[in-house]
Amino acid sequence: MTRDEFDLLAALDAVLNYSFSIGGQTVSVADLFVVVAIVTLSLGLSRLLRRTLSRLLHRRGVDDEGTVAVTSRILHYVIMGLGLLTALSQVGINLSALFAAGAVFAVGIGFALQNLSENFVSGVILLFERTIKPGDVLEVEGMTVRVLRLGIRTTLCRNHDDEEIILPNSTLVRNTVRNQTLRDSLQRLRATVGVA
Repeated sequence: MTRDEFDLLAALDAVLNYSFSIGGQTVSVADLFVVVAIVTLSLGLSRLLRRTLSRLLHRRGVDDEGTVAVTSRILHYVIMGLGLLTALSQVGINLSALFAAGAVFAVGIGFALQNLSENFVSGVILLFERTIKPGDVLEVEGMTVRVLRLGIRTTLCRNHDDEEIILPNSTLVRNTVRNQTLRDSLQRLRATVGVA
């Protein structure tokens, strides 16, 4: 190794080991590079998984772009959040206080948005189970309806009177639903006819 190469390595080592304080925590330049690398890898992983999820949903017949976009965005937030938490813990930042505050916040949000989260989870279950699809004829809560669009929170249906009905997904998961076209497209229609 020549003297110039040795001096270059010593200078690079000095730059990477240069430390400064953030909120009482000592952080080096090398730690910052690790954070940037982890966040960049998380971003790449998020893109890959979102593309895979989009293909999987389209293969399963979910053609509603809004549903695909919302599911993809939630996956992105989860992956980026985990990547950021991993990066911060690698730097040595204590995350216990952050987790405690996050737990309290999550409980508060859970109580406030209980109905919304129940419909969201029900929508995810319906999307992956595929027991109800657009075009199916259902009997639910005493109504006979045709499913127009299956969303992440609600399902849009139309009844025989040509009225559009918005059903919360939790209704389809929690109640007994008769799917007349689950296995085939044939269905039976009963009509009462009065004779004078």
